[in-house]
Amino acid sequence: MPRKKKGEGANEQVEKALLQLATGYTVPLAKTFKLKQVEFDPDTGKKIAEREELAVGYDETHVSANTRAQMFWLTNRDPERWSSKPEERQEEDGEESGVVLMPEVGGSAQAGTEYEAPEPDCGDKTTDETEGQERL
Repeated sequence: MPRKKKGEGANEQVEKALLQLATGYTVPLAKTFKLKQVEFDPDTGKKIAEREELAVGYDETHVSANTRAQMFWLTNRDPERWSSKPEERQEEDGEESGVVLMPEVGGSAQAGTEYEAPEPDCGDKTTDETEGQERL
């Protein structure tokens, strides 16, 4: 049986924890309840005794998958497919992949002419004659 290097057990533990965080998991959750017991006299119907005790019940809670952990896992396990900064790759035929320029689609704009946007309509405007500025 080969010896483990120093810290290898901790690395395995962290890997398992990261995988669990990336995929989501269910944890048992202990809840404490206060139970109240009241005794009544069967003849008169009056309360004879009252006791309170604590009881523990268990429930399961699901912890959702963490997308940051998923991103970390994928970028480190398969950096060629899951890099956050993709590098330019060359196609098999030697051409670079990149931006594809699309021709202009429809509209009244012709090649070589500039488009002027209409001024926005801001409602009622009045001109201040002394300063030549518009007020809303």
